[in-house]
Amino acid sequence: MNDSLLIFYLRPGRRKARTVATAEALSLLQDLQATAPAGGPLSETGGLFWVSMPWDALETALPRLPRLGYTYAVDLLVPISEHPSSFDRARDAQEQLVRWHHKLYRLACAYKEDAQAVRESAPDRRTFLLETSAGTIRPVRGYRDAGCPFVMRACWSISWPWLPEPHCLTRSPGLGES
Repeated sequence: MNDSLLIFYLRPGRRKARTVATAEALSLLQDLQATAPAGGPLSETGGLFWVSMPWDALETALPRLPRLGYTYAVDLLVPISEHPSSFDRARDAQEQLVRWHHKLYRLACAYKEDAQAVRESAPDRRTFLLETSAGTIRPVRGYRDAGCPFVMRACWSISWPWLPEPHCLTRSPGLGES
């Protein structure tokens, strides 16, 4: 294997968007001679794709991986020797070994997103600035879908006697408030 091979794991909600995820990764790594082979190791697993690039481009590529939106983890395929002791050392170190094209490889974690950071940046945790009917700007934490396209609902507690708690402001982009 002359080039390095990266295995990209798609987010569970993005498994059907493999083509778009591959295009995203290739766009991010386009200046590093990255290509997307049609297959690779662990193809029976599903929910992943592969990107190949020269070994000397890895140092530049790895810091870019957190910018990816469709993938939550990336492994690097690292060739190892075929000696029986390699199997024992890998088991002891809790490494995952794969066989591909009749050769033995180890999966080395190149990137894994921080689940806590992702949760904190989720839309229901973010602070939005919304204009009230009085014309003042009020910070609102979180939003939830109102059930129809292009509508978001921001909720907070303020005392308006004619509205039940929590009070919600529904905004349709371009359509104003309702």
